[in-house]
Amino acid sequence: TNVLINARLASDAAIQTDSAVLTIASGRPAQARVSLAIEKFAIEGFNVDGDESTVTMSLADRQGNPVPDGTAVNFVTEGGVMIPPVCTTGTSAAGNSQCTVKIRSQGTRTANGRVSVMAYVEGEEDFVDVNGNNVYDAGTDSFADLGRAFRDDNAAAVNGANGVYDTGEFQVPR
Repeated sequence: TNVLINARLASDAAIQTDSAVLTIASGRPAQARVSLAIEKFAIEGFNVDGDESTVTMSLADRQGNPVPDGTAVNFVTEGGVMIPPVCTTGTSAAGNSQCTVKIRSQGTRTANGRVSVMAYVEGEEDFVDVNGNNVYDAGTDSFADLGRAFRDDNAAAVNGANGVYDTGEFQVPR
């Protein structure tokens, strides 16, 4: 969208100026426009330390535009290690609106050899903008609360994930 900025002196309101037209073309990441890609789904990590796989997070705002450079993405896992645990968009070789880290086998080994990777970022849940004003209007626009994000550590259990938060599993603080 286009905006103008008006600035005036607090001590003399008669002294003021307007900016040139500024354009804001990106916003916060939206849940519906985020994806996680993994180079290798199966690394030799059940009893070997040091095998790695590249993990790339791609983000966009609710309009499908790239998020601002410097948007931080956090990574957590219940096994192995994330190198680094945080990456920022616009600073990696992955390109615009993406950031890349590696997962390396080491440390805790799960019963079935599977490890959950969770990436999270400060952003917004999506809504259907019925009236097209690009603002969520309660009672008009439909909105699905996705709830609190958590890492389903049961995925690494012998029987697999159960799809619900269990006490002790990592959850994203609000």
